[in-house]
Amino acid sequence: MHLPDGVLSSQVIGISTALCAGGVIVGLRRLDYEYVPRVGMLAAVFFVATLIRIPFPPASVHLLLNGLMGVLLGWAAFPAI
Repeated sequence: MHLPDGVLSSQVIGISTALCAGGVIVGLRRLDYEYVPRVGMLAAVFFVATLIRIPFPPASVHLLLNGLMGVLLGWAAFPAI
């Protein structure tokens, strides 16, 4: 779902950015080179899945499936997303 400007506070944005950066660092360090094609293919499939839009007044919702991607890829889901 898309959020309008000003909904999230600066503290929430800062903390979530730091957590995401930490997850990307851990994901890249744990990523084995033989799994890079698999991670790329699943990232592309999940990106296409996000194109599905479900109308939910007053906005719309996109399929994210981040949890399923996390189950399939583990820590490699952070840099893939």
